[in-house]
Amino acid sequence: MNLSGMVWRNLARRPARSLLTATGIGLAIAFAVSTIGVTQGFRKTFVDGYASLGTHMIVSKVSRDSPLPKPFDQSIRESIAEMPHVEAVSGMYWDLMSVEGAASRVVFGWERESFRWKFLPITSGRIVPDRPDVAYVGILAAAALGKKPGDTMEIESRQFLVGGIFEKNSPIDNSAVILPLDAMQDILDQPGKINFLNIRLRPETTSREFELLRTKIQSRFRGLRACRADELFSESLGAQAAMAMSIGVTFFALCIGTLGVMNSVLMSVTERKSEIGLLMAVGWGRRRVLRMILAESLFLSLLGAVGGVLTAIPGVYLLANFGPLSGKIVGDFPVPLIVAAIAGATLFGLIGGIIPALRAVSPAPSTALRHEI
Repeated sequence: MNLSGMVWRNLARRPARSLLTATGIGLAIAFAVSTIGVTQGFRKTFVDGYASLGTHMIVSKVSRDSPLPKPFDQSIRESIAEMPHVEAVSGMYWDLMSVEGAASRVVFGWERESFRWKFLPITSGRIVPDRPDVAYVGILAAAALGKKPGDTMEIESRQFLVGGIFEKNSPIDNSAVILPLDAMQDILDQPGKINFLNIRLRPETTSREFELLRTKIQSRFRGLRACRADELFSESLGAQAAMAMSIGVTFFALCIGTLGVMNSVLMSVTERKSEIGLLMAVGWGRRRVLRMILAESLFLSLLGAVGGVLTAIPGVYLLANFGPLSGKIVGDFPVPLIVAAIAGATLFGLIGGIIPALRAVSPAPSTALRHEI
């Protein structure tokens, strides 16, 4: 019998054990793909959210001591608005605030003349630009708070009229509240301060011109950071912590899966010691036997990896549309993530098969035939 035939026969003789081992690898891969996919999903919606509101460059004062950027003078916007390739500049302040006496919720303060308002998708109600006491509520926040246009809302002990409900493709934005910037500054006692500048560039701006503008802003205003939305997300403490946790737990889960493969293949080798000795006695070389054992562990790992991927992707989408979690999570599963998951499972599976394979070929054929492995 050829090598592939032997591998299939050996696995089929112990279907329950093979299935359990592949399931262990599959659960590890499913967890890895799910957690990293959700993190990637938040990144994509964050970046797309800024793009949908017409923002090409973001200026902030990054703080290593806090996940929130530090406030800076709003007047800087006038200087940046005069720079080459800049079409419009809009100041913004965002912070965590008490809304309706409940736990902290993300609240944005937008300038009333900001270009971002024309990109805000209002699903009910309307924008009232000349009133400082009007709030605009994301669809998830409105559902959680039981609010509709015309209702009143308490933010940090101050009353606001709900002017409209908006819906974007970002769970973060849909769970937020937007106020006029001057009202936000008044609540925070930060007159003339912002912690973000949103810059809209002219359509003909090239990548080189983008970089020149970035350099000019950062050199002229020390302490400020100009970047794209994807850079801002990647450098945020929350995103870094989420990704580090995902990778750390994934590595731990894969280690457990590797031990499962090692245990399964080692038990299989122990039970087949006479058979392996016979194969070596009739002419199978040690390398051929070694390849057979490693092929078994490789097959189990690949089976588990494919099953894990096929479980994770629909699983995340089901959770994203399930009752309390509906709209609060989103998944993004690029091809490199899938390839990395399968490659990682393959590598760890091979590692798990090395010790059993070496154990299988270490004794002489005559010793193996006497059951002395």
